[in-house]
Amino acid sequence: MAIQFLTDVNADSGTLYVDSINDRVGIGTTSPSRKLQVIGTDGVAKFYYNSSFTNAQYSVVDVGMMTSGTAANGFGPKITFRMGGNGFDGFAAGTIGTIRNGADNSHNLNFGTSSNGNMSTKMTITNVGQVGIGVTSPAAGLDVLTGGLAGNFYSSQSTGLQARGGGNGQDIARFLNSSGSTVATLSTNGRLGLGTTSPSEVLDVNGTVDLNNLKISTSQGSDGQVLTSTGSGIAWENVSVSGFLPTTGGTMTGDIRFNDNVYARFGSTGTGDLIIGHADFGSPYSVILENGSGDLKIQATNLLLESANGETYVDCNFNSSVDLYHNNVKKFETLSTGVAVTGKLGIDTTSPNAQLDVFNNNDQTSTLRLSTSGNSGGDVSGEISFAFDGSTVGAKIQSIINGNEDGTDLKLDSSITTLTGDLTVTGGDISLSGTGRIQGVDTVSASTDAANKAYVDAHTPTNTQTIITSNFSDDTNTMNSMRIPFNTLAETTSNQYYNSFDCPADGSIKRVRFHNTSGSASTSFNVTFQIYKNANYSSPTTSGAISVSSGQVEWEPSSYTFSKGDSLQFGYSKSALSKYLRGVSATIIIEFEQV
Repeated sequence: MAIQFLTDVNADSGTLYVDSINDRVGIGTTSPSRKLQVIGTDGVAKFYYNSSFTNAQYSVVDVGMMTSGTAANGFGPKITFRMGGNGFDGFAAGTIGTIRNGADNSHNLNFGTSSNGNMSTKMTITNVGQVGIGVTSPAAGLDVLTGGLAGNFYSSQSTGLQARGGGNGQDIARFLNSSGSTVATLSTNGRLGLGTTSPSEVLDVNGTVDLNNLKISTSQGSDGQVLTSTGSGIAWENVSVSGFLPTTGGTMTGDIRFNDNVYARFGSTGTGDLIIGHADFGSPYSVILENGSGDLKIQATNLLLESANGETYVDCNFNSSVDLYHNNVKKFETLSTGVAVTGKLGIDTTSPNAQLDVFNNNDQTSTLRLSTSGNSGGDVSGEISFAFDGSTVGAKIQSIINGNEDGTDLKLDSSITTLTGDLTVTGGDISLSGTGRIQGVDTVSASTDAANKAYVDAHTPTNTQTIITSNFSDDTNTMNSMRIPFNTLAETTSNQYYNSFDCPADGSIKRVRFHNTSGSASTSFNVTFQIYKNANYSSPTTSGAISVSSGQVEWEPSSYTFSKGDSLQFGYSKSALSKYLRGVSATIIIEFEQV
């Protein structure tokens, strides 16, 4: 049977108080602010479930929340802890509550605390058992997010932190940076990877390691030792054992080998002041390169440069000669008095045909020059000596400064008895000393040098001049070019064999003349001569118009030359019709070079 209170009930001075107006009950208070408000000083409320079971859990207090509508995620009851002073209970200090998570029968458990009067969830246990601290939707068994230190594990008696994992081949632990990238991994087989998610060794580091102290097998090693491979691991070892030199220097007992395109570099500037190595980019070669600002010095008492098979290239001897070799045979040697060459010496030629072969490639300079600092008459400015038996001079050619001291004379030594070939003197005399004679010409009748010279002057051969003649009628009334015939009396305009002249040697045309010899020549007209050469006798050289004077006309071509084997034709044309020379005697002077 229900008890209905129509007025307020105050039992035992507030021990039990019923507010009938607001439908509230107070225990220990006469002004309850909630449906049930209990205020006490020690153990305000105790709830017990008296059970005979010893191994089961039952609800002692049920705190619930319901709605007349459809519950959504985030809906659920909570217990609020309040704190106040001076009889005020208005500050919410903390909460424990549940919220719907996916279904009405699936809930998260939230724990909240207040800061400066603001209540917020600080820890969440999801319906699947994941715990989030600072995270309301944890993605792992324990998911911690904080602005400060995320975790501090300490035990004064035992292990501070113990993590287990690695089931199904998964990692025991992974450490991520703020962007979510894995920076360290502890695999299920106990391997730690830094910079790699698949460590293959107990410690696998992908990156640069900066060590201030390194111990191998609890040892830091001693001064001068290096870290080397022992075949089964690594160890600190002395350089005398491992074959490496310390930076302070030492003695090498083995080879230093550099691979192709790897260089030994000496000096502190740039890529090195001295570079030594072997390059192979398809065409292998070795290099010693002075790459600095100074000189490359190779110093030795004696220096020998040889090929790979021991043949000598250069042999440099202290206070003595420097020798150059060709195919292991000495060809050039420096001496205290000059140099010595073994074999033929070519200047500007790689194929000398004499002991000294000087080639002038038509560069308009002297091929060989002999000079002196002397400038007095009679001084020898240059001398070429011819010796036999290795030392005895048999002949000389000297250049001697003349008496006027403005030039030189060429002197052939008296020991020369025979000169084979031509001797050409331009702008000077050939002087015969004493009773010397010039032989090899026709009989010389005089015995003096002057008579001999005069005889030579008078009998010196020159180029040969030849005269060819032609006689023809010149009765053709035309202004066209007519050919001068050589074996007929009639001129013709056609290109006939009897109009041609074959050139037996090189030469030039000196003069062409016409002279009227029969009948009367017409007056007041001009003649133009033509010379035709080869190539169907086209494109002639012409004289220009020449006036006929007293039945004569003459032309001297300027530097008209021909070569041996050329074929020439001579022609003429008149300046008007009905003009005739009548009975022409033609004369042509040709000069041939001597054969």
